[in-house]
Amino acid sequence: MARWTDGLTIEMIPEQYRPLAEIVGVQQLLALAEQYGGANIYVPKVEALTRATRDRLIREQYNGYNTEKLAQDFGLTVRWVQEICKDEPGPGQCSLFDMDGGQS
Repeated sequence: MARWTDGLTIEMIPEQYRPLAEIVGVQQLLALAEQYGGANIYVPKVEALTRATRDRLIREQYNGYNTEKLAQDFGLTVRWVQEICKDEPGPGQCSLFDMDGGQS
C-alpha cells in the first residue's frame, strides 16, 4: 500500500524547501527530513568530498614530466600538483621500499 506522501510534488512542498527538493528530489528530501528532521547538519564543500579521489588520480597519472598538464586538467597550480606528487618516485626511479637489498 502506497503512503500518501508518495504523490507529493515539488509544488506541494513549502516554498523555502523547494530549491533543495529540486536538487535531491521530493522523496529524497522526505527521507532526509525523516532521518535528520529538526537537526542542523553540515554539508561539506564538493572539494572535501572529492579531494582524496582527485589526488589519487593525479598520482596515478603523474610521470614526472606532466606536472603542468595535470595542473591544467585538474584546475590546480603546478605547485599544488608537485605537493600532491612529492612522495611519488620520478620516472626510472624506484622507492626505497621497492628494494629489499637482496635481503629476504
